[in-house]
Amino acid sequence: MSVRITIDMFSGRPNPSWTVQDPDAISELLRLFHRHRAGIAEPFTGFTGLGFRGIRVEVTDDVGLPGLPRVFEVAGGGADDPFASGELAERLLETMPDEAAPPLTESPDQGGGGADVVREAVRKAIQGSVRRAVDGTTGFEPPEQPPDEALAAEVQEQLDEITYRTADCAWDSAVYQPDFWLDPSVCLSNNCYNYAINVVTNTRAQPGRAHGFTLSPGFSNSEVRIGAQQDGVHVRGDCQPPGTRRYWLAMLTGYSAEGFRDFHWYRYNYEGFWSHKPGLDVVRNFDNSGVVITNPQTSNNGGYTEWGGIFLSHDWVTIA
Repeated sequence: MSVRITIDMFSGRPNPSWTVQDPDAISELLRLFHRHRAGIAEPFTGFTGLGFRGIRVEVTDDVGLPGLPRVFEVAGGGADDPFASGELAERLLETMPDEAAPPLTESPDQGGGGADVVREAVRKAIQGSVRRAVDGTTGFEPPEQPPDEALAAEVQEQLDEITYRTADCAWDSAVYQPDFWLDPSVCLSNNCYNYAINVVTNTRAQPGRAHGFTLSPGFSNSEVRIGAQQDGVHVRGDCQPPGTRRYWLAMLTGYSAEGFRDFHWYRYNYEGFWSHKPGLDVVRNFDNSGVVITNPQTSNNGGYTEWGGIFLSHDWVTIA
């Protein structure tokens, strides 16, 4: 028997994940879960937007599991007892081996290296999640920063060309169908990039990986753009040839709530809004404030504040 633990914190990058196999450690965890049953919740019942979404637990068999679901989450905002949920999350965090920590990047929230910095950052995210659950709030306020009015005007003009169908390139749009992505075998193995391209790979696809390109830990917008272009995605203004699935995409980068670099993708839908899939969570067409997305550059994207541009996909795009 083993217990798989995943910190649900990224949208594009792979989440930190590890397996507990020591029988004594597993027995202790199961006792804690049973003792603090009100601290666990079904997946996707708490916060499902951009930022820290809790810690997910998967048990590989039913030994010692009566009364517990096989997959559940803690510190995601969905538990009846948020304090117990936070305590369980911090105990799970203690089991994280150093090698499971994501690579550190230079950001205002990180002062130097190692898994201990990662643990401390996630611990703060857990505490923030508990506070929001107690206060009855589920979203994140966008970081305060001065608006770039020239950029905002330029992006709005580009979006208007899509909305009013005056863009020079031929393109397609698909009806919004979030239910397709609810199947656990799909939802838990495909991220925002999979959803934007509209291809299920079950690999948590990374821009450029199918063609040997790897993002650096401190990647920039340009790196994500280069990776996507290697996959066959075109930057706005570079029209795709005739084909299908020529969807408009939007990309942002920034720092997740824990101070780690990440990327996020959106897809334009037939109905006239933009939709997205925050990491391994459910598809949605609204932002962290619950507002339907008509402009992904100005919507509440949490810490994803660096505009990466508008792109055009194609049925020949290959991702992995």
